[in-house]
Amino acid sequence: MAHRKSHWTLLVVLMASAAWAGSNGPAGTPPSVAFCDLLSSPQAFDGQWIQVQGHVTVAVEDFSLREPGCDKPLTRSIWLEYGGDEETPVSYCCDDHSRTKGQDIVVRGQPVALIRNSLMEDFIAKVGARRKHQVNGQPCDAWSCNFYSVRATLVGLFLYAPNNPRNPRGGYGHQGCCHLFVIHKVSQVIAERTPVPSDDVSFTCRTETWQAESPATGGTLLDPRVANKNFLAQQMRRHGDGELVETMRNTISTVGPTSVAWTSPDLQTIYSASFPQTSSKKRNGPGTVTVSRERCVPLPENPQP
Repeated sequence: MAHRKSHWTLLVVLMASAAWAGSNGPAGTPPSVAFCDLLSSPQAFDGQWIQVQGHVTVAVEDFSLREPGCDKPLTRSIWLEYGGDEETPVSYCCDDHSRTKGQDIVVRGQPVALIRNSLMEDFIAKVGARRKHQVNGQPCDAWSCNFYSVRATLVGLFLYAPNNPRNPRGGYGHQGCCHLFVIHKVSQVIAERTPVPSDDVSFTCRTETWQAESPATGGTLLDPRVANKNFLAQQMRRHGDGELVETMRNTISTVGPTSVAWTSPDLQTIYSASFPQTSSKKRNGPGTVTVSRERCVPLPENPQP
């Protein structure tokens, strides 16, 4: 009797698994998976139709799903691709990732259709809406030029990319960086308009440059990247931008051991600084740092709202 019960349990599990595997999509509603669980145990969901929610990141060489607090060092992110024949909204390396119109994308032999409805069209439009140039006229390649911050609940097929030290780029997406989630359907879209100004608003910009003393990290456990961001906050306060410090700390900055740069969410204030390079990770300073601030203001002839 126990043997027969185990047999039926296995049969039910197999039938349930088969229920999710339609020809070009799941036959029913796939199970919901928390993003942090997916990122921490990706192999457990390999080849499965699932539903997951996260923040959609769109920039040059980046079309991914993320969630604050879930990313860990040395772990792969989750690259997104549309099902159906919808092209990826970003350029990236490598391989041929063009689409044939009228044909569903096929991954690991599994075709994945794209459910095109008003919600999907809204998602595609919001994800792809971005300013063509920064307000200072420079190319606008980063996520900071997006008109919308998009969170979405997505249904699709997840594919795991093993962590192989001999082939760290053996995954999906840009240079094989990531695991893969192929979007079949959008269940929910939450799109918030960012402060990025529209393309019909023109600006005039002015750059100021000054010298400052380099922060020393020698004899402390402070990471140079942390020291550099603290230095930037100090400079912002000293030059009348103290109200922007909290925003700077809570948004992404380009911070490295020898440089730091930050652009405000409305693209109208840009700080940058380069630090003296040393053979050691610790700077025993003092040294001289060149700091620049570019401030842009709208031209008076801009169209009125």
